[in-house]
Amino acid sequence: MKKLKNKNGVTLIALAVTIIIMLILAGVTISALTGNSGITTQAKHSKTKNELAAYKEQIDLFIADKKMENEEFDEESLFSGKNTLRYNTQNENETGTIKTICPQMKNDYLKRLEIKKGKAILDTKDVTEIEIARSLGINVNPYEISEDGELISSNGNLLLIDTNGTLELPDTVITIGEGAFANTASDGIVLRKVIIPYTVKEIKQNAFNGNSISGKEQNKETQIDGSNYNNVRENRPKRTDNVRNSDEQTTIKYLKEYVENNYIYDISMQEAAEEMGYSDAYFSKLFKQYFNQNFTAYLTEYRIKKAKELLSNTNHSIKDISRMVGYTDSNYFAKIFKRLVGEIPSKYRENLTENE
Repeated sequence: MKKLKNKNGVTLIALAVTIIIMLILAGVTISALTGNSGITTQAKHSKTKNELAAYKEQIDLFIADKKMENEEFDEESLFSGKNTLRYNTQNENETGTIKTICPQMKNDYLKRLEIKKGKAILDTKDVTEIEIARSLGINVNPYEISEDGELISSNGNLLLIDTNGTLELPDTVITIGEGAFANTASDGIVLRKVIIPYTVKEIKQNAFNGNSISGKEQNKETQIDGSNYNNVRENRPKRTDNVRNSDEQTTIKYLKEYVENNYIYDISMQEAAEEMGYSDAYFSKLFKQYFNQNFTAYLTEYRIKKAKELLSNTNHSIKDISRMVGYTDSNYFAKIFKRLVGEIPSKYRENLTENE
């Protein structure tokens, strides 16, 4: 009888230990699945990144197609959301929404992702989603930006300051409004540097007053003083000659030179027409007459030609080469390169090496 009790006692103890081990393993499993670095969380982040990347690619290709189809298409005229789609070359009977551009867009993003002035903007305050969106070149609210591109307040933007105290403004900003960063010092925010995109044309008075920002940076390269800085302009060569009275060969020469001297910059047909002293419509017609293609198509082909030369003759990274030929977004550059060449830049370089 005593022996039986011992057996029962051992059995109960073993059962209790087994239950405890199972509970511990269950806790570890749940933590592994649902924690910040858990499998479920990582899968969710991966899904978010894939979905946003697909939407960004569809938007970029829609813009690229419109530019190739119609010389007069102005990227900044593109506005789209869950109830609208409009741009300057749109037909009167043409309608649509952002789902026209991104047919598989889910309802959650349909409410939060829109296009303003040709730029994708995601409405989110989720830190991880912000990080993913920005890595893909998608602008993120809570930037308080008016329809005219004026940064009104930085209060929401401060969520996006990185660990070094740097805030990078999106390229939808055209004007930094008066007092935009005036409250950040009093809010106890450590903001040391603001990276200002090339799109900014004006910084209004007192934009940075009350803030001890040590540096403002334009295009990530040029340091500027925000307190005395107005009418920010890109420093690129421009032709002031009026070529309207030139003969055909001289005009063709000027047009080629303009592209060769400016392809590294963010230029448009409208800017080229202004430089040459023509109206947009006449310039577009003239360019097609001389080159049998529109200005955007010619510019794109020239950029890809220069990119192929750099891929062949230098060791520059793909990202650096994209910037050297006028593309600020290396992912967009890769898509255009593949469309014209048939393979992505890295594969093109790899094949060159194999054939040597």
